[in-house]
Amino acid sequence: MTLTINEENRDTVLVVSVSGRLDGVTSKTLDTHIGARIAGGSDRIVLNLSGVDYISSFGLRLVLVAAKKLNGPGRRFVVCGLKDNVRQVFSVSGFLSILTLTDTVDEAASAASS
Repeated sequence: MTLTINEENRDTVLVVSVSGRLDGVTSKTLDTHIGARIAGGSDRIVLNLSGVDYISSFGLRLVLVAAKKLNGPGRRFVVCGLKDNVRQVFSVSGFLSILTLTDTVDEAASAASS
């Protein structure tokens, strides 16, 4: 299955919306995409996973790496839109307690801009 990545700017926040499966094959594409945005100066990123039905350990790793890269003063990384099965994977992995998660893009953009 292919991975679709769309992005939009909301003031100072870059919203990256993903659809498809985040597995060992597709995670590299998203990792490269987000890495390029961070290298290009994006320091407030929302990762909208509302279109993701499956996430593997590779996908979890890229989320964690991006969050660590954007950890610091004036930098934010917020994840939103987790479907129940993806939220369960985040929960089992302990990510719910270490990441900023919201239900909607609007809530995430607000959290990332503060």
